[in-house]
Amino acid sequence: MKRFWFSGLALAASCLQAVAAEPIPSEQFYVQDFGSDPAVAVTSALAAAQTFGGTAEILFEPGTVYRMGLPDGEGMQSKYAVHIRNATNLVLNGQGATLLITHPEIGAICTEDCQNIEIKNFKIDYDPLPYAQGRIHAVSLSENWFDLKVDEGFLEPDHPCFDRAMAKWGLAIRDAADGGRQYGPGALFSEKWERTGDRIWRFYAKESRYDASLERAGLKFGERYIHMARNYAQAVAAKKCDEVLWENITIYASPGLAFYPHQTSHHTIRNCHVKVKEDRIFSTDADGIHMRGSRGHVLIDGCTFEGMADDGINVHSSAMSVQSQPASNQVLVKKHTYSVRPGDRVVAVDSASAGIIGTAAIQKVEDRGRNWLLSMDREFAPFNTEGAAGVNEHGDPIVAVNFYNLSESADQFMIRNCEFRDYRGRGILVSAHGGLIENNTFRVREGWGIVMNYETSRWAEGPIAHDVVIRNNRFFAKSASRQPAIQSRIHTRAGVQVDGNPVRNISIENNRFYGYQFPAIRMEYTEGLELKNNEEISAAE
Repeated sequence: MKRFWFSGLALAASCLQAVAAEPIPSEQFYVQDFGSDPAVAVTSALAAAQTFGGTAEILFEPGTVYRMGLPDGEGMQSKYAVHIRNATNLVLNGQGATLLITHPEIGAICTEDCQNIEIKNFKIDYDPLPYAQGRIHAVSLSENWFDLKVDEGFLEPDHPCFDRAMAKWGLAIRDAADGGRQYGPGALFSEKWERTGDRIWRFYAKESRYDASLERAGLKFGERYIHMARNYAQAVAAKKCDEVLWENITIYASPGLAFYPHQTSHHTIRNCHVKVKEDRIFSTDADGIHMRGSRGHVLIDGCTFEGMADDGINVHSSAMSVQSQPASNQVLVKKHTYSVRPGDRVVAVDSASAGIIGTAAIQKVEDRGRNWLLSMDREFAPFNTEGAAGVNEHGDPIVAVNFYNLSESADQFMIRNCEFRDYRGRGILVSAHGGLIENNTFRVREGWGIVMNYETSRWAEGPIAHDVVIRNNRFFAKSASRQPAIQSRIHTRAGVQVDGNPVRNISIENNRFYGYQFPAIRMEYTEGLELKNNEEISAAE
């Protein structure tokens, strides 16, 4: 099992190297010096900083609210109020300023193809907010609809952002007896809606085998309800960046994810928070931190999460779906939200049974249009094509195997000193390896704190968790808790028997579990499980 250590010699060597090297020039750029229009001033400050040629720090006015947006148009979900590309040695220091985003579909800040970047000391909010909030006005189970009276000050569902949302659903938010809030947990999808009165909208529920039907949702007159304009945007994003620091950033709302590190490397997220703003009941439309395809060391430290519609932290890479097997040491894989490079280590997983087929090193990557042809340092027996999902563009059957890039799944990652409060979803969802999760506090209402999850067909996020240490954490059950605090789960396609024990080398030690009325730990299909000095403490104690 991997352990974490730091080399004093390496640190000393880097310090000596820094002393010997030529000093890098540095300069500060003040946003207020570039005009009174926030968008123009920020854009101009960025342009000046990027042409400087050294380490540049852009300083925002402390306590100032910067209203920033974009004209409406096509593809708003992929746009940002501040989008920085190809920058090096850049610091954005908000000094406590607020970025108030005035378009409900766009992100706030994104850095892309950048190196040595710091984003710190910001508050991020939206006006208008990317959701409709109101109270249940009527419910008809027989006709499968419910009426929502939208509160003053919130968007109504005829705003274009709701029709353009990538997922059309909402959830009830109920006050809990302990003073907290119950978010959902079921997601209630709606296929259409229409106005029936002054700020009153009728939503027709859509049945789903995954999420709550109208009857199971149990909506009652007067209950509070959120219908989201949820999309793929992110409040703060970094894409294909190296050496990234996010620090002291508080996010109150987002049309999608709060923080999105995508294919970043050596990324630190410190003292960042997703919070429910005073006089509100909800924060972001999706996850707190959704980390996909990261390389190098990852640190998430001292962060808090509350009020979101989905998970606190999700660490994973994406499936490389095999389209064909031209040779025993080659696979043609479909391009997706990941990268693969010569020298990367990959693992092959049977996409029906979750069985581990084997690992290999990538020797060559060839671009084949919508696919990549990967040549590896070993041969694989012919993959089973039974149950394959149709044929590819060449007429070949799609192979029922997924590859995952072990070099792009946040190895090594550390999550520590974080707090997970009331929201809908899990605390930490781990589809990664080489991780340390320590000194965190979980008060997630459904009970599940750390979930090592693998679904062979729905999301297929991976790799399957292995070599993870979970220690010195505290888990608090609540009256609504129905899930173990720590668990591994494998969901196979059509209930196929899981092949072996694909979850491996998990150490769970010195954790405290408070008030759980059922086993606090449930590990399925796990090999090399170590349990040591954990303690369950009853509610009475």
